[in-house]
Amino acid sequence: NLLVSKLLNLPVTDANSLKLIKTQTLRELDLKGELGAIELEVLVGIAKQSIPINLFPVRVQERFAGKSKCSLKLIYATLHTIMELRNSRR
Repeated sequence: NLLVSKLLNLPVTDANSLKLIKTQTLRELDLKGELGAIELEVLVGIAKQSIPINLFPVRVQERFAGKSKCSLKLIYATLHTIMELRNSRR
C-alpha cells in the first residue's frame, strides 16, 4: 500500500479498501481490469477526474482457512500495472 501511494501519488493507505463510487463515475473510467489491478485503476481514474478520495477504515479478519491467491506472477503483474498507471498520470 505504501508503494501504491507513493508511486501513484494517491492519498490512500489501503488501496483495497471499501469504495463507494457513483455508477456514472465508474462508467466514465477506462478500466482494463487485468489480474486484480482493477482497484488501482479505479483509484487512478478517480484521481484523474479530481474526485476527492475519502477513506473509511474497515476491519478485516485474518484468514483462518484456505490459501492465498498471491503468486510471483500476480506480484509481477501488479507491479507492471502500477508502473503503467504511473506513466499514464504524467
